[in-house]
Amino acid sequence: MSCKRILTALVAVLVLINIGLVYLHFFRPHHPHREDSNESWLDRNLNLTDSQSAKHVALRKEYFKDIEVINDTIKQIKSRFIACTAQQPLNDSLATLWTDSMSRWHRRADERTYQHVRNVRNILVFKQKTAYDSLVQLLILRRHREEDSH
Repeated sequence: MSCKRILTALVAVLVLINIGLVYLHFFRPHHPHREDSNESWLDRNLNLTDSQSAKHVALRKEYFKDIEVINDTIKQIKSRFIACTAQQPLNDSLATLWTDSMSRWHRRADERTYQHVRNVRNILVFKQKTAYDSLVQLLILRRHREEDSH
């Protein structure tokens, strides 16, 4: 009989734990730093002034707007390229033309990213630049690791 009581107690404890986990997962309050969408990583870690923060937000919005246009163009070119290859076999010169077109747009995106990094760096003071440079290096290394793993 005592074995049944122990098992019943264990089942009751497991049910309570599961209810608690469900509550925490679905009903817990959000983290405060996630709710403040105006505060970026740079604001939190580089202690940007209000002026620097405003400039950074403007630069970031402009950058993402430009990159979105470039990425949309690349998607359109790739879509057309795939459609052409599905309809007919392409000769080497035509395939080179399509891939060169995509490469030019990728180059524009890389140039725009470089310019954005330089523009953000220009609004920082020396101490902030060191931390920002480290962040950019980490992001680049992480991006290449993710690309290599696919």
